Amino acid sequence: MKFFVTLLIINSLNAFSDENQFTWQFEIAMKEHKNILDYFHLLPSDSINCEGAKFNAYDSMDKRNKIVKFIDIKNGYLEFNANSQIVLFKDRVKTRDIIAIQSGGCGAGNTCGSINKFYTFHKGNWVELTELMPFGSLESRFDYIQYCPYYNLPRFGLTVEIINEFDQAIIEKYKWNKDHFILKRKDNRDTQSNVN
Repeated sequence: MKFFVTLLIINSLNAFSDENQFTWQFEIAMKEHKNILDYFHLLPSDSINCEGAKFNAYDSMDKRNKIVKFIDIKNGYLEFNANSQIVLFKDRVKTRDIIAIQSGGCGAGNTCGSINKFYTFHKGNWVELTELMPFGSLESRFDYIQYCPYYNLPRFGLTVEIINEFDQAIIEKYKWNKDHFILKRKDNRDTQSNVN
């Protein structure tokens, strides 16, 4: 029995990826049910801000908690730094948590660029999910000369807005539909059609 427990601990340590750089993250990673603050604590430092990561600005739970501007655990919403957000969506088909991250707007004037992506935390690893949006990634959908797009993530509801940072206009809206996003038409009706 002692051998089995030791083997289980070793396997758990091996499942905890190098993305999670700090030992204090291990206990959070092993939790069966995680909330939005747990996921924020598990983010790789570069996903918070690449410049701060270089100077160990996020290497403790206390340091990360200090940059949280607003948190709504019930709705799975957290704001951090000046204008960054993470949101928890539930994939009801594959029974997994989806974490949306928006950091740095569209990346204009930001040495780190931007993060506008969707991930799941699976077996101690962050896995990017480009298939959730009908177009894949923002980079593949928009001309960055005409637009400077970023995700505006919802605190309430299930709709992600794509905003043009140049004029703050809403370009498109996408609604979460159990396991993927669908385009909301101008009349606010949902459509299942693919976006080209």
